[in-house]
Amino acid sequence: MDIAGTCNRLRNQIKQIADDLPCLKSQIDPGDPFASHIVDRVLVAADNALGCVVLAEQNLAAPLTSVSRSIFESLLAVYWASQTEENATILLNAMDRETLRLMRLNLDRGHAVIRHKRTGGIHTQEILDSPKMSEAKRPPQIWKMAKEAGLGKLYDTMYGFMSMFAHGTVTEVLAKRDQRTLISAQLSSAVALLRCINLIAVLRIQEKRTASILELESILMVPLV
Repeated sequence: MDIAGTCNRLRNQIKQIADDLPCLKSQIDPGDPFASHIVDRVLVAADNALGCVVLAEQNLAAPLTSVSRSIFESLLAVYWASQTEENATILLNAMDRETLRLMRLNLDRGHAVIRHKRTGGIHTQEILDSPKMSEAKRPPQIWKMAKEAGLGKLYDTMYGFMSMFAHGTVTEVLAKRDQRTLISAQLSSAVALLRCINLIAVLRIQEKRTASILELESILMVPLV
């Protein structure tokens, strides 16, 4: 259980990805916006992975598991989106549509109003009646993306467990000060998950294809089907 060694390995992996990223970005097809999105996902996943290292070094198992879960969610979403161009478009539009949905929810419930910057007039209903609001929509659910992408087994075996820590359900476990086993497991997960997301990006950009289940298995070291 070499936590320090795993931290160093993850730091080296993050550095390697950062060093390779400019070259990878230069190979993106201008007509492939999803490739640019995946590169952004790699950047965010690398940031989260670095956060995992910092948390592990401070013996903070609960936030470490929450951050590791974020990397896992990104893998599921990116792999699902890489399956079809329709899925890719849905993921590309997810942030804007979810922002609209949350705006509509708060306006509908009277938690917020739209006020004209200069006149002070209220334009809430005008915004709610706008055709743009028809685009408001929740992102696809994580479990559904996992199942459709062939990662349902991975979701079943990992996501619920990680969510227990993120939601504070396992207080008794976290109250124990020796968290080395959990920390080691989550660090190892972060290493593998980041490698998978990076692989998906590399194959999309350099080989114009989707990573196979077998390729992901070879990194995760667990059967996925």
